[in-house]
Amino acid sequence: MSRSRPARSALLPGAALLLATAIAGACGQGRPDAADGATLTVIATDVAFDSPTYTVAAGAVEVTLVQEGLIPHTLVIGDEDGNELDLALAVNDGRPEATATIDIEAGGYLIWCTIPGHRALGQEAILTAS
Repeated sequence: MSRSRPARSALLPGAALLLATAIAGACGQGRPDAADGATLTVIATDVAFDSPTYTVAAGAVEVTLVQEGLIPHTLVIGDEDGNELDLALAVNDGRPEATATIDIEAGGYLIWCTIPGHRALGQEAILTAS
């Protein structure tokens, strides 16, 4: 009988790892992943975005705007002629994150903040959908 105890003890770490993996997998259900659609996260600091360019897969894209600055920001996406698509996000101290989904065709787009003066100060970026 003394042999069975070490065998059980050896199984416990493996069982714990299997359980942790199952729990982690279940917690991710319902969130989009690469197979379900594209995601785009843009971080807004004071009159800047975290990157001058972004790339996503064409199709349904979940867009999230995160505020890490001290002042409110918005995010709109427009075509290269400046025509806004059907997406507008806004963040501020009371709402530091906003998310929406938009269907984007392959091509080039612009992202910018519509708060007066922000775009002129450089709060814009290029978005490429392929």
